[in-house]
Amino acid sequence: MNLSPDQLQERRELLQQCLNMSVIQAQSYASSLSEEQFLEAINGTTRNMLGMNMRPPATFPDNYFGQYYTIQNGKLRPGNVWNQVELDILQCLTAEREDREQLAGVAAKGTERATGSPAVPQPGRNTFTASRVAPFVLQCPCAF
Repeated sequence: MNLSPDQLQERRELLQQCLNMSVIQAQSYASSLSEEQFLEAINGTTRNMLGMNMRPPATFPDNYFGQYYTIQNGKLRPGNVWNQVELDILQCLTAEREDREQLAGVAAKGTERATGSPAVPQPGRNTFTASRVAPFVLQCPCAF
């Protein structure tokens, strides 16, 4: 079996956390088990424990996002999800920015209706002056 030192270390840590193994036991199993055997050792053991109405060890992680393995919903899978996590975060940031821009546009239109003059952004900031936004906020039915 040809595992990198990082993968061997991650396997050892998972065996210790998921199955409460000692460092020596975990090192031995981490280096000797094939990929399928390793996954089945953890998933099969936890499945059997749940089948006998036993709880997994308290150290069993709810979620684990490693370089080589991922635990989600109590199941160990090979591979990592960091690319998907990064994509999800970027999508959230983009959506948040779009929401802020849209909200700023709504506030500007409301200020113009309330004061009769267009809202003027303060220099160097993407916000409107409080005196121009306040009338709109007070008239807004969804205001706090």
